[in-house]
Amino acid sequence: MCERQAAFFEGADGPEMRKAGWSQLLDRLGELLATQELPDVDP
Repeated sequence: MCERQAAFFEGADGPEMRKAGWSQLLDRLGELLATQELPDVDP
């Protein structure tokens, strides 16, 4: 789950810029998680 809270100012950016920023952050998170070993979890 990814949740965000923010204030957006008219004309300061646009949906494309926000989408690009979120895409970059989530891509970096995915890269980080791909390099991590997950612990064994007993059911």
